[in-house]
Amino acid sequence: MQIPNWPVSTDRELELLREVLESGRWGGHSDFVKRLEREFAAFTHCAHAVSAMNGTVTLEMALCAADVGSGDEVIVPAISFVSTAMAVSRVGAVPVFVDIETLSFNMDPERAAAAITPRTKAIIAVHFGGAIADLDRLAPLAAEHGLALIEDAAHAHGSEWGGRRAGSLALAGSFSFQNSKVMTAGEGGMLTASDAAFAERAWSIMDQGRKPGGGWFHHYALGSNYRITGLQAAVLLAQLERLPEQICRRTRNAVLLRTELADVTGLAFQAVPPQQNANSWYLLLGRIDAQRLGRTRDDFHRALTAQGVPCAPFYPHPLYGNPLYREGGCRVEPCPVAEACISDAFWLPHRALLGDEQTTREIADAIIKACERGVRMMNNDRSPISRRGFVQTAALAAGTLAAADLTRAAAPAADVKIGLYSITYGGVWYRGDALTVEQVVERAHKFGYQGVEIDGKRPHGNPLDMPRARCRELRRMAADRGLEIYAVAANNDFSSPIPEHRESQLVYTRELMRMTGDLGANVLRVFLGWPGVTLLPEGGGSYDFAKAVWKDEHHGFSAEQTWAWCRASLTEAARLAGDFGVTLALQNHPPVIDKGYVDCLRMVNEVGSPHLKICFDARLEHTLDEAGVRKAVNEVGSLQTLWHYGGEYDRGPDGITVKGDEKAMAEMLGLFDIGYRGYAGFELCHPLPVVNGQTVGLDFVDKNAQLAAEYMRGILAEVKKLPASRG
Repeated sequence: MQIPNWPVSTDRELELLREVLESGRWGGHSDFVKRLEREFAAFTHCAHAVSAMNGTVTLEMALCAADVGSGDEVIVPAISFVSTAMAVSRVGAVPVFVDIETLSFNMDPERAAAAITPRTKAIIAVHFGGAIADLDRLAPLAAEHGLALIEDAAHAHGSEWGGRRAGSLALAGSFSFQNSKVMTAGEGGMLTASDAAFAERAWSIMDQGRKPGGGWFHHYALGSNYRITGLQAAVLLAQLERLPEQICRRTRNAVLLRTELADVTGLAFQAVPPQQNANSWYLLLGRIDAQRLGRTRDDFHRALTAQGVPCAPFYPHPLYGNPLYREGGCRVEPCPVAEACISDAFWLPHRALLGDEQTTREIADAIIKACERGVRMMNNDRSPISRRGFVQTAALAAGTLAAADLTRAAAPAADVKIGLYSITYGGVWYRGDALTVEQVVERAHKFGYQGVEIDGKRPHGNPLDMPRARCRELRRMAADRGLEIYAVAANNDFSSPIPEHRESQLVYTRELMRMTGDLGANVLRVFLGWPGVTLLPEGGGSYDFAKAVWKDEHHGFSAEQTWAWCRASLTEAARLAGDFGVTLALQNHPPVIDKGYVDCLRMVNEVGSPHLKICFDARLEHTLDEAGVRKAVNEVGSLQTLWHYGGEYDRGPDGITVKGDEKAMAEMLGLFDIGYRGYAGFELCHPLPVVNGQTVGLDFVDKNAQLAAEYMRGILAEVKKLPASRG
């Protein structure tokens, strides 16, 4: 069982640390600290972020900036790390401990409401384990009574509620970067806020009473030195870059574990409400019903840790059971659920969710053995859900479905069909005119393709040229030839800094959804950013001019800001897709996506819609070898809903040779691993060879389209002959 250690680091931390060391500014006013604050603010959907030495002092800063002090009461949950209450005590206020909900492990809003008195000044909502507290009830409660609502998000980096990130859901958010957290520099903290005046007060408290932009020896308020160093910031920047991919991995493994253990009587995992569409999975929490399981929590814990699985038997007492609060200095409301959790709850740390699928299945087996007296009889062969990967839609991955809904049968056998993307005959890259869509359909039929993907622009598929009647006509024509129109390609760009441009792209994408449905297709391929292609006066096309324009347009805007624009547009597009019954397939295409499929997984996770999946194209993953491609396909898993292949083909003495898509076999192996059922679409969409001073013509395109279909049929046949395990 290969459970990863934590924390983890790579050469990226060393690279950034070296930059700080060479900069000559190592302290709290390093440019790296400012950069971290900017990037973390953008990551949490906030306007401001203030770094500090740990998450305890960021809570204190939030309370002080909210004018909480001596004699005030602050409502906190009875279950949390002591910092939640200690910060209240350190500013002179009184922590009021209230009970948690039975399975969420978070503050019970009803108990919080009952605890409010005229002295109550604030509520601290802890997002325990990464699950967001019920802010749909706590936020109105705080507003009704004029209370400051503060998020203790020490566990929740990247968690979301209704599409908004932890840290942006209240007056302030407090994060920890302590050694065990999902991003860490050993120690550190961050306060987030969108109110500028509040953030400035917090910054002044952190930086010895100074004002932003003020002199070094000018101190305007009582503060302290809570600054982090540039060295810590460098490590945290590297950790932040890695965080989205790690969240996706933990999410996938958490879903797999919960699914594998759904039939265990007496074992209940943390409930995650439907409003939560992303989860950091800092902890995998559960409770043991000893009467139903036939074993106590302590029996379970001993049996599990004996097998090498890291597991904690919860806290030894509620917060008010600490010696600090046994003699007073607090108010304690009845907390029967919290007290029950002390004897029946447990957690697995997030590193247990960072392994591969095999390790995750071994952990599931270990948990079943630890529960052996309470496990229902299960299928003896314990057939895997899929051979290599288990990825559900973002909503499922966030844990929003009931345990019964998480159960799925073994992955079906793969069914890969071969399609032709109409851009191949768009008249851009070869010498000659574009073919009509009807002619493309005829070519597809002639060369043995099974379907056609239509390019969503002229000359093939601009929605202005595709009324419902024409779509029906094309659909019938394709069907008469045994073909289907399986997808439409949007040439959309959601990345523009200009709001009107993004809005017009949404309108265009919405019209393509209508067209997609009318054509009988169910997939619309989309981009985050797409510079476009410039058609040259002398014929042909070029990417260079459009790329330069796109780069100039985005000059001065951070990558996180561009990402946020794209996420907002794609979130709205995904909602529209649901209305039209269409699935969006996000292409792993630059320029906004610069980490390939990892960025695709990150965006799908952040949008959190079942109508958004992925079009994974191995040709665009330039840093991956064949083994890396196969692994990536498995990580994308059931989110994969479309595949493109390309390159140039020729027939030699040893068969068909390919230049430009040498990873197709690796991707096909990955698709069979995950039981993919969909299309592999061929496209010829790049500058083509020049022969005798002229770009090749239509005959070159026909040859490549024919050979590409034959080549892919050969790969399919070869993979089908391999053993089921396929390595």
